Amino acid sequence: MTELEEKLLNIFDSIKDGICVMDKTGKVTHINRTITEIGGWTKEDLIGQRLGLLKTFFPGDIPKIVSIFTQRMKGKDMPPYKIDVRMKDGGKKPVEINAAAVRVGGKIVGDVAILRDLTERKKEQEELKKSLEELEKKNEELEKFNKLAIGREMRIIELKNKIKELEK
Repeated sequence: MTELEEKLLNIFDSIKDGICVMDKTGKVTHINRTITEIGGWTKEDLIGQRLGLLKTFFPGDIPKIVSIFTQRMKGKDMPPYKIDVRMKDGGKKPVEINAAAVRVGGKIVGDVAILRDLTERKKEQEELKKSLEELEKKNEELEKFNKLAIGREMRIIELKNKIKELEK
């Protein structure tokens, strides 16, 4: 391995998003370390496997994944999409997949997929949603209190005006 190849491999394995490289038939040829960390699968579990047979995907998602891959292999740009990946321990993890066809000399020779773990983002969104619900509830309580307080003040002003009229 040359110094440049070693440097590029270290960069590839240092990226915090998962990277999966496939040939034109959908066979996994390379993955980075983050892919193994996302799902708990080893390189041996994944390299050499075809996209439609990967255990990392739930059966219901495979037609969608293969269809999107097929479109990219025909040269069509496809938007990122979200799915749950199946972890080796049986659990699931939300990810966003952003992929593109790999071209050499203008010819499509494969695919590279970037998998971003959405676990923390999803957790933050749930916390924000919970905070928003709490704020809305507190706002409703404040509006009720404000309505009561203003109503009370208006009633006091009204009574003072009546007292002034009676004093005349």
